[in-house]
Amino acid sequence: MKPIIIDVDTGTDDALAILYAVRHPDLDVRGISCVIGNVSVDQAVINTCKVLDAASAADIPVAAGAAQPLIERARREGGGSHGPDGLAGIQLPEALRHPSPMPAVELLHQLIMASADPVSLVSLAPKTNLALLLTSYPNIATRLE
Repeated sequence: MKPIIIDVDTGTDDALAILYAVRHPDLDVRGISCVIGNVSVDQAVINTCKVLDAASAADIPVAAGAAQPLIERARREGGGSHGPDGLAGIQLPEALRHPSPMPAVELLHQLIMASADPVSLVSLAPKTNLALLLTSYPNIATRLE
């Protein structure tokens, strides 16, 4: 199975990608990092945990990352087409899982370094977490596919 880590700003599009990834027989989702984008990073974490619970996914760690972009840009308020909660009003039960207390960059570093095989980072969101990871740990690029 191919080890991957997904970086998201979980709106409806990322929710579907997460569902596909956790059910794909050739993928091993090792972790999910969240970033501000479609919604706040806190809402992205909530949405991600809800989606993983709805999918009855294994205990995949979820971590909050950047709450602000590195370069300020015009922000979409209210989630745009994803609605205020990012999930277009889809009502999912409150998540039973809890996010990792570890910041996303540290979780990413830990998961990548612990992997015997190169890890693919699947970035579906603004690249802030990835920029911070590569800035903090530049040598980690050699462990990525």
